[in-house]
Amino acid sequence: MLVLWRLDGRCGRRTSAEEQPLTDSPSHDPAESRRRIERGLAAHPYLIARVHRALLILLHGRGIVSVDTIHARARNQGAPPSPADVVENNVQVASQRNDQNKRRLQEIIWEEAAQAFTPAEIDDVLNRQVHGLHGN
Repeated sequence: MLVLWRLDGRCGRRTSAEEQPLTDSPSHDPAESRRRIERGLAAHPYLIARVHRALLILLHGRGIVSVDTIHARARNQGAPPSPADVVENNVQVASQRNDQNKRRLQEIIWEEAAQAFTPAEIDDVLNRQVHGLHGN
């Protein structure tokens, strides 16, 4: 039996509806999905980490893109460290690279989610995170 962690916290058998994004919908507009993500996170900035995690799990769970692939893309987009920077400012460079990696990872997740999910699905993810945080 194939089990996945669902956004509502319950485990269950994956159905074909859960595996497939609704991108075949004629109303799917990736730009609008992206705007929904940005507006939702601007309204609830304290949810950024939770929403990213939820989108990442959903992308992976539906077989759209794996977690490992997203992390590899984020690493590969970064500039290789210069030896002088590493020697002179080891702590600063590590911290800067970590922040840059987080931003790249965030951008990739947003890009993939906007392409894969309809605006209604994005709203659903945001609403689940808001209501989950407030216990509703």
